[in-house]
Amino acid sequence: MYYDFREDKLDLVLKKHKGLRRLLSPKLKTMPCPYDGITFYTDRSITPEFFSIVKPAMFSTRLSDAVRRYRYILKHRLFTVLWMPQNVDHSQTIIRLNPHKNKYTPAQVLDLISFIVGDYSDVYVGRFDEKVDLPDCTVEDVVKRLHVPYKRKKPLDYKNKNETFYFGSRKRQQVKVYNKGKQQGQSKKLVRIERTKWYEKTKRHMVADFFLNSRHDIMKGLVLVDTEKIDNRTSIKKLLKTSKTFYEAYKLLDDKRKKELKRHPAFIQPLIDIQQLVRNELRAWLVLSPRLFFKVHIDRIKPVFDAWAAGTWRFDKTIEVSPILKRNPQSRHGYLATSGWGVSCPNFIKKGGVNFDKTMLII
Repeated sequence: MYYDFREDKLDLVLKKHKGLRRLLSPKLKTMPCPYDGITFYTDRSITPEFFSIVKPAMFSTRLSDAVRRYRYILKHRLFTVLWMPQNVDHSQTIIRLNPHKNKYTPAQVLDLISFIVGDYSDVYVGRFDEKVDLPDCTVEDVVKRLHVPYKRKKPLDYKNKNETFYFGSRKRQQVKVYNKGKQQGQSKKLVRIERTKWYEKTKRHMVADFFLNSRHDIMKGLVLVDTEKIDNRTSIKKLLKTSKTFYEAYKLLDDKRKKELKRHPAFIQPLIDIQQLVRNELRAWLVLSPRLFFKVHIDRIKPVFDAWAAGTWRFDKTIEVSPILKRNPQSRHGYLATSGWGVSCPNFIKKGGVNFDKTMLII
């Protein structure tokens, strides 16, 4: 027996709940966000409160075990939740959100995850889609110049319409280039480059680390090569005349010429700096939650204060609050600088007696 949820009934249920209605109602008409979708994994189960809210929209269906990996599947335009796996090796709960489409701030993402599974401290990012929009460009112009590393096959023209191209397999790091203007029903030129990134189970980042750490791998390796800077007498320029895309011509070069080309001004000074555009959008998104750094710390020590308020405070146990930015220490002040606090803020707090990187709590 498997259980699905009816979206029409879910709308009625979610609108009646004050907490979710406030959390899910967008306050901004437009929101900068480089993430077009994030998938979170955790071994926590959903909270009884969340289950009681969505249960009225639940109905049962019978499908084979080969078709369904999870017993409960809740698909809604605002979020997707899967829980109770059929395989013990799978995560207990999977949550999928689209911060860009649904206009979630970083703090709202954390609050929503906490509402669904109770806490985000042991929730991990397993997959995400990062994107950048290029106005006044056509798909053909972008695909002609785009360099995508680590892909063996030439880009796939979906349905041969010259509107959507795929680089690589979706099971790995796939890059997608498509006409976003047409998808939105707009007449203006707008091309989206979207990269799907997967993390292996042992390399997944905690959601707080993922938001607070500096992202050095954003759109890694993607270069919109300025082919006009390449001399017509070079081998790559001759190959470009017979190849449809730069990607195909680049694959025909030997290793020596590939290395030389990567040091060429056409590579070093690309037509559009894709990575910088995405970093700018990421900074603008993080600024929407200026107190995120302190929110994460407070949320991590909140159980201690709850225990004290409930009268369960004890003196025979020591808890070490794990550092927030343990995976990338060299960039631990990156979020503070982005939020306008300045990199000296943590050092000042440490002098006051509180070390946010390693705090020992006696309870």
